[in-house]
Amino acid sequence: MRFRLYFTIMAIAACCTAYANNVESWNTIQGSTKIGKFTVGASEELRIGTNQAQTTKKIDEIHTTAFVDFSVIDWLSVGIQDDYVLLRNGSDTRYRHDNRPGVNIAVKGTFGGFDLMNRSRFVMRDLQGERPYFRYRNLSKVFTPVMYDGKYLKG
Repeated sequence: MRFRLYFTIMAIAACCTAYANNVESWNTIQGSTKIGKFTVGASEELRIGTNQAQTTKKIDEIHTTAFVDFSVIDWLSVGIQDDYVLLRNGSDTRYRHDNRPGVNIAVKGTFGGFDLMNRSRFVMRDLQGERPYFRYRNLSKVFTPVMYDGKYLKG
């Protein structure tokens, strides 16, 4: 039942996004490895989309990220990352560089079979042609347990 409800909600969200004429696809590949209490990794993300200012689909942003996380205790981790971004806006055909070094603090837990995560990120944005500035970002995630062949799969 949960599985059907999850996909129903996702289908409604996709329809609302398409109706708003702002369709995007964020494609990420990430690799990481644990070394003791440290997790070291890198990721590459392509953001392809159209919105009202654009009439064709194209790659809007390319993110390359390197990170190191330290697991302080089971439910708390801190880390640093460096995000290098190439981005373009609207009809501009040139990419601009954006360096985003930052610090992450993540709190993790479980509740009723669901895995929960809340991450706070403090980032400095150094966008080409603009004055650097700082930004705080927060991300909360709920990982739903999906059962397949009698076993729970976790993402």
